[in-house]
Amino acid sequence: MNINKFVTPEIIFGGHAIRQAGDACVRLGAKKVLIVSDRGVANAGWLEKVIELCKESHLPFATFVGVTTDPKDREVEQGCQVFVQHECDAIIGVGGGSVLDVAKAIAILATNGGAISD
Repeated sequence: MNINKFVTPEIIFGGHAIRQAGDACVRLGAKKVLIVSDRGVANAGWLEKVIELCKESHLPFATFVGVTTDPKDREVEQGCQVFVQHECDAIIGVGGGSVLDVAKAIAILATNGGAISD
């Protein structure tokens, strides 16, 4: 039997939970994060808020804002390229279901290699 385990080290939710974005990554040992989002969230100012929180936590970051509704495999692969090129070791997803799905898929692809279609 082939068994896999996926561990989520920390989930923070509730009013003003976004304030923990940078500090939570630092607590988990992150050295550089990839912030994954979409244009709508960026235009609403939420991406900039998370960027500021990372700066306050002295946490280096890169961004990938190429997520669309019903995301495509190429978006995951593009995000993974950004993750690898910038030598990130953690991901923050800022947005709704599509963004969070792509962020998780980038993590899986960056960790395991191959193509997302695998």
